[in-house]
Amino acid sequence: MPDSHPLQTGAARCRCTQLPGQSCARGLPLHIGHLPYAGQACRLPQWRFVRCLEERAAMELTLLQAADAATLLAFETQHRDAFERWMDPRPESFYTPEGFARTLQAALQQQAAGLAWHYLIWCDGVLAGRISLTHVQRTPAAQATLSYRIAPGYDGHGLATEAVAMVMQKAFHVHHLQRLTAPVRPQNKAAVQVLLKNGFHPHGHATTQPQLHRQWLDVLHYEATLPVQRAVQQAHA
Repeated sequence: MPDSHPLQTGAARCRCTQLPGQSCARGLPLHIGHLPYAGQACRLPQWRFVRCLEERAAMELTLLQAADAATLLAFETQHRDAFERWMDPRPESFYTPEGFARTLQAALQQQAAGLAWHYLIWCDGVLAGRISLTHVQRTPAAQATLSYRIAPGYDGHGLATEAVAMVMQKAFHVHHLQRLTAPVRPQNKAAVQVLLKNGFHPHGHATTQPQLHRQWLDVLHYEATLPVQRAVQQAHA
């Protein structure tokens, strides 16, 4: 692994005790590459997959494509329990190659028709999350709904904030949308902060609107428009 900072371990088992964003003994920020959870025991031949980088690991968004099928299925399967805390469990067929291929094909057809755009979030070459623009409408105003999910181990360190900022750029300047909406549960305070940092503001509170795991939930609705997004950019310039 290039630019890696080997952390020698005397035993076959080791434990990763650092979180992304923390510093190692050299005072450099750490990025967890192939360990999904900080503190998880691992078995690696010589050192842990912890990268000690001079700069924050590079992040990029790529538009979903057919070639992503195997990587994305592995991502969804690995983090199934964590993701289904916030959504109803998907059928078992979703996690089979055949079932996932059908789901992926439907998503690609949506993209081709301009009805949705699905982006993958890569952190230093590792799939760390996904972020989507769905329910696209062109009239009376061009708008879409924003949603995302970040893999455990990558959340809580600014990755979601940066990914939302990047997808807003694409929404307004590539896909020519004028308004974005984002529903969020009141309990998900981290997601609320991500939206606020990117210029979203509340525009509604729905009570007992959707069901999750057979329970009625409250949902906060946030929105952002192109002028607001420009103001956020200027404030951070």
